[in-house]
Amino acid sequence: MFDNITTSVRLLRAAFAILLALMIAPMVMILVGIPENICRSLAPFALTAAMVFLVLHGKRSVGLKRAGCVMFIGGFTGFWAEFVSLRHHTLFGGSYSYPPDMWPGGFVADVPILVVLFWSVFFYLGYSVSNAFVAWAGGSLPNRATGRWPWLTVLAAMDGLLVVSLDLVLDPVLTVRGNWVWTERGSFFGVPPGNFAGWFCVVIISSLLARGIEYLRRPVALARGTPAVMPVVVYATLAAGLVFEALWIGI
Repeated sequence: MFDNITTSVRLLRAAFAILLALMIAPMVMILVGIPENICRSLAPFALTAAMVFLVLHGKRSVGLKRAGCVMFIGGFTGFWAEFVSLRHHTLFGGSYSYPPDMWPGGFVADVPILVVLFWSVFFYLGYSVSNAFVAWAGGSLPNRATGRWPWLTVLAAMDGLLVVSLDLVLDPVLTVRGNWVWTERGSFFGVPPGNFAGWFCVVIISSLLARGIEYLRRPVALARGTPAVMPVVVYATLAAGLVFEALWIGI
């Protein structure tokens, strides 16, 4: 058992280090004058590293099944939100589309598979950072044994604010890059403000579903120490990378 825990910790630390390196490397490469197309070639590796890190982190922090449920709900809810919005043009503040040449990996019902993965990654990251704050405050997650169900709404709001804070930079950057095209240019760096309200609502729904299921299951001790710090560092590095790119392209 001890050897298995040690191996798990080592794998988690290795995945964390590789992910950080792949997130920081493009910024350094751009600053030293390496062509952007070469820098961007690291993106698929970074996404793969992120998925591996999140799986290993989930296994170590709340258990693989519980973490898998959180990631699935984030991706599933995000997919249906995109599916509805692409057809009815209301959920995210306006009409938009995804140019096929900008999204390798294929589509499902006009939604890029990579976008579904982004929803999953972003949601789990927000969930993990919220949990880290709870752990640092010496608290525990609400559960049926102890009650405190109103705290589910507080955690859902935290998850929503954390994810939308990233999206406030991500969406303008990808709009300028042409990863998605708005029929009518929005007032927030080309993005309709309603887009962020939509993101917030989708994340809250995902969080209430995931944390509601968690509430009904047996209590789990929150990860503390290094496993709690890791998602916070990844979140901060991702935010820094997005701000760097926004400034670099002149937003």
